[in-house]
Amino acid sequence: MSSQRPEVVNWRSEWAEAERLADSSPEQALGHYDRAIAGLLEENGYQLAGAERSTDYDLLNVARGLDPEVVFMYMEAHAILAMQDDGRKVGVETMALAFEAYRTVLEIVEEAA
Repeated sequence: MSSQRPEVVNWRSEWAEAERLADSSPEQALGHYDRAIAGLLEENGYQLAGAERSTDYDLLNVARGLDPEVVFMYMEAHAILAMQDDGRKVGVETMALAFEAYRTVLEIVEEAA
């Protein structure tokens, strides 16, 4: 029996799926990247709950000694996913910016671990 809660994202498998889909289906890859990075951040102590509605998350993360730039970069990429989820057309260049932000967050968090 696993002690992992079912709602906890296996960010590594989400990341692998995002990388697999990035060239062939970037629209689908975007959601996988987002779930992967959210899972990675939460696993590493970042507080993301309510981040779309408030800047309190940033203050909380800074107070805990976590890099505010990481959360900012995640939220910028997450906003692109939200645009897509709202039915707005997201161009390839914009998706590439989100992919780059997600990859940078991964690098920063892994280097700090």
